[in-house]
Formats: sequence, C-alpha cells, structure tokens
Amino acid sequence: MRRINPCAGLCRPALQRYIVSMALALIFCLLFAVKLHAAPDFPAPDWLKRTAIAEKMIIHGIPSQVEYFEAERDVDAVLEFYRRRWQGNYAGHAGYREAHVEPWHVISRLEQRHLLTVQVRRQSALNADGYLAIADLDEIGAEQSASDTIPKMAETKVLNHNTSFDPGKKGEVVMLANKFSVDTNGSFYRNYYTSRGWATLQDQELSDARAMAFRRFGSEVRLVVKKSDMGAVVVINRVTSD
Repeated sequence: MRRINPCAGLCRPALQRYIVSMALALIFCLLFAVKLHAAPDFPAPDWLKRTAIAEKMIIHGIPSQVEYFEAERDVDAVLEFYRRRWQGNYAGHAGYREAHVEPWHVISRLEQRHLLTVQVRRQSALNADGYLAIADLDEIGAEQSASDTIPKMAETKVLNHNTSFDPGKKGEVVMLANKFSVDTNGSFYRNYYTSRGWATLQDQELSDARAMAFRRFGSEVRLVVKKSDMGAVVVINRVTSD
C-alpha cells in the first residue's frame, strides 16, 4: 500500500475541503442540546491503522482531537462499518449524517456534546485513508481568534485557521487574503518582524510570490505571499515553543 503523509490533507489546499466537510457535519449538531459528558472513545475496526496527528487541534474555532488512518479496505467498507455502528437514533435524532465533498466522503455523529467525524477518501481500488476527529462543541469559540494574534494589513480577511498542540509546542496555519500586492505585503511582514527583534531566516522572491521566514527565541514564522486575482494570498505557519 502506498504510504501517505498524515499531514498532507491538512497542510495543503485540501485543508479547505476538510474545513468545509467539518462544517457540513457540524450544522445539524448545533441544533441539539445534550447534557455535558466526557469525550467518548472513537470506535474503529481492527483493520484501521491509526496515527495521532496532534494532542489537540483547533479548526475554525472548533477544538478537535484528530487521528490519521489507513485501511486495506475500500471507502465503502469504512463507511459501512460506521453506518452499522451508528445506526438507529441518538437523543431522538438520526444516528448519523453523511456528506460528500470531493474527494472526501464524510460520516458524522453527535454524541454527548461531541461531534464524531470520519472523513475518508479512495487511495486505490482496495485501499483508503482519512481522518477521525472528535470535536468538543462546548468549547467552540473558547479559543482566541487567529485574527487577534496574527499580524495583517488593513482590510485583510482570514480565510482559514487551524491550530495544533503537541508536547512543548503550538503550531498555527493561517490563510489570509487582501487587495495589496506581493511586494507591499512582503514589506509589511519584513518590517513587522524585524522591528520587533525577529531574525530573518529567509526572504526570497519567487515567480509572483515571496517566501519569508523569521525566528525569535523559541518561535518561528514561515510565510508565503502569492499573487491572486484580487491582490494577494498570504499563508502563515507559526510554531511557538513552550
């Protein structure tokens, strides 16, 4: 079976599809009110090979525990396991919901104020991979927004934000968009970080883009500014050590 980078689906443009999938699963859950309980264990068949991605992730303000998985089964086998496991009603509502956001198939269930989501895609005729996520609905909005902590130019929109927590460090990936040019954004971020004592690790002009990196104490910021039809898109990866 071909090996897949567990972070690939979260670190590339597929992140947007992942967030959309999570949002689809979340919509119906927010309509219900259930008593608070501890997070349930995520059920999984023995043939699902699971790998923890991070102790905790925050995706658009939704605190989540996320695992990557591989299976020597097709997508239908994975979905059928959860259809059978989650069949019937829970708290007076349907046992699960399904959605399809190419290339992902999503099946989710609300359980004890936690949203359990399975996101699976085809890798070959008999192989699939994907993610298992448990989102704590009672902690939505409890985390500080990325827009409050990430520097950005005026009228900049936050398109995506996810945060991961691992032992000794916190990682953030934020995607921004604004009407300014690549050069203007590049100058803004260079001035912002260097004026605050950050060391410049990289400042490279590319084709219609600019790659930059800065470090200070136990923190490191890497960003790419890319030209877009409306101005520029900025992707910032910030890692902070405890």
